[in-house]
Amino acid sequence: EDANTAYVKFIKSDIAKQRTQIEITTGSITDPKRQKKFVKQGDDLADLSSSRPEYANGFRVTSLVWEPGREMVEFSGGAHVTPEQSLGELNDDIIKAQIETTVRQHLERELELRQIGVKVLSLFFIDKVANYRDYDANGLPQPGKYARWFEEAYAKLMHRYDRYKSLEHPPVDQLHDGYFSVDSQKRAKDTSGTTKDDDSTYELIMRDKERLLSIGEPLRFIFSHSALREGWDNPNVFQICTLNESRSIEKKRQEIGRGLRLPVNQEGERIHDPNVNRLTVVANESYRQFAETLQKEYENEAGIRFGEVPATAFNNITLPVEEGRESTPIGETASRRLHGYLVGRGYLNFAGEVQPLYAPDELGFKLDVPEEFTAEETVAQITEQINRYVFKDRIVKKVRERTQLKLNERVLDDEAFLAFWNTIAQRTRFLVDFDTDQLIRDAAFRIGHQVKVSPPRILINRVTLEQSRAGIREGQHLYSTEIQSTDHIVIPDVITMIQSETNLTRRTIADILIHSGKAEDIRVNPQSFITQATAIIKDVLREKMKGGLRYEKREGDVWHVRQFRGERELDLSRFADRLYTVTHEEKTVYDRVEYDSQIESQFVHELDTNESVKFFVKLPAWFTIDTPIGTYNPDWAIMMDDGRSLYMVRETKGTQAELELRPSEKGKIDAARKHFEAIDVDYQVARTFSDVAGYFSRYVNSAD
Repeated sequence: EDANTAYVKFIKSDIAKQRTQIEITTGSITDPKRQKKFVKQGDDLADLSSSRPEYANGFRVTSLVWEPGREMVEFSGGAHVTPEQSLGELNDDIIKAQIETTVRQHLERELELRQIGVKVLSLFFIDKVANYRDYDANGLPQPGKYARWFEEAYAKLMHRYDRYKSLEHPPVDQLHDGYFSVDSQKRAKDTSGTTKDDDSTYELIMRDKERLLSIGEPLRFIFSHSALREGWDNPNVFQICTLNESRSIEKKRQEIGRGLRLPVNQEGERIHDPNVNRLTVVANESYRQFAETLQKEYENEAGIRFGEVPATAFNNITLPVEEGRESTPIGETASRRLHGYLVGRGYLNFAGEVQPLYAPDELGFKLDVPEEFTAEETVAQITEQINRYVFKDRIVKKVRERTQLKLNERVLDDEAFLAFWNTIAQRTRFLVDFDTDQLIRDAAFRIGHQVKVSPPRILINRVTLEQSRAGIREGQHLYSTEIQSTDHIVIPDVITMIQSETNLTRRTIADILIHSGKAEDIRVNPQSFITQATAIIKDVLREKMKGGLRYEKREGDVWHVRQFRGERELDLSRFADRLYTVTHEEKTVYDRVEYDSQIESQFVHELDTNESVKFFVKLPAWFTIDTPIGTYNPDWAIMMDDGRSLYMVRETKGTQAELELRPSEKGKIDAARKHFEAIDVDYQVARTFSDVAGYFSRYVNSAD
């Protein structure tokens, strides 16, 4: 809920096209999303973000630098971003939360492991030495903000939980220290991790290695400026925390490698208990992002391939044998032959990656295998082996192949198609009759009783990461808590933002907020307040418009067919694994149709192959219907013809039961019905193509 301040992250430079890619917050006020955008000189983030208020002032691009090592985007308000420095990505509250989480994890582990004589260490990676150790005008060392926040977090936890006092720690200033390179005046300084100065720093750490392993040594929390080299392998690091105000340039494998050593007890004996050997990484990103980045590094730099079924994967499967005889594995030669067959059938590609055609969870799926492997128990073994290399919800996927859609000009010139299109593409305007005063009273009452606003919160999850042949993903959720943020909040034009979502007048919205008695909550968290209040107003509006919503044609105004031709100037490339290749190209606008789900994939196949379907179109994003609760984009336009023709528009859903649809979906579908009634086009929700075919059959049989 923290979309209250401007967020800008540098992604990459494009010198050839004189532009730079950044990531910003976009989308409606009730549904903010982070999205990558290319910017050029003069671009304004207010425009690129769909007029989000946090970019309203001072975010016009005034300067772009593409020189390697000096890349930068500067804005009119004076702010700038670089590959190392973002805006709004990691605020102080998040860093404080990371420090407190690390200290808490450390204390819990120390309580657990002191019984077996294992010293617990925690390692913090920081981006600036000054954030931990600063110097006054006389050159005397002073604690930086990280050091202060560490001591505050430690004191807070020791005060809150009595069980930590049994650890009998010395004073807190003896528990933490930093290992940094120094300049000629003996001041700690930032270094890259690869300089001669770093060599002396690592030697210091290595000399202290044995001392650090002693429970009697107070030092437990170590702050380092860069990811330590492989030479420093203190085995008792149980927590690693990445405190980077800027984007870390270090590799995650290198960072966490400092904690992947078997710990030792006070006698120097290695501990092999897996319940002891757990490393907690407190990362400044979600565990999904962390797993994704870690897996990419393993794949790119360590040569490990996840999610690829090797040709030898089936070596150990067996074939049925007569009773009393012992079954034997088929071996490598047969495995390679089977693998090649699966590639030829499209279940795998040549690299062994599983393709969309392999869908064992889909109803009616049957794996096509050579005749010698068709026994039921053998097919089950083959499926089990493939599944070992695939997550059903894989976090990390390789960059997918994209395919360019090709426009079928012949269809756009067909008179029958034009007659069909110009009918279903007729535009309308809506009118709503309701009692405004009653709307204000009802919406104000519900906002007053239902809106609960709290400051933005930092959610902290502790989750295991699991590695298998399929890849790296999150496992069990072990712990969850949240910390309230105190970051500075920008108050936007709330009335305008709610108006953009509801189409109500400013006066009506102002009256609702005033009478709700909750307007002061806007100061606490405007993003949260606007999201909740807008949802309530829309819900009340839906109820009020049930009997009072009507549509009327806007004569001569249609979604013109030439917009398809205009799309050729845009990027028509789509992910190949989400495209259905049309076999009857005379039926639709493009040679391939993009689908969003397996339901749609099967649906478009039936449209393509059914003889009664003369034309069909997956309606593009620009084909929208205005409703009082936002625009609506239907799924399919279909022309059926079997001696008698019918124009229809269908929405594909996994259910036809209206009670199972979200209120916003149901409201827009109800409005769409009235829109299509006004232009005399049949509109329904369909679960499968059988619903469409059955309806058309009844329509034809009812003729005359």
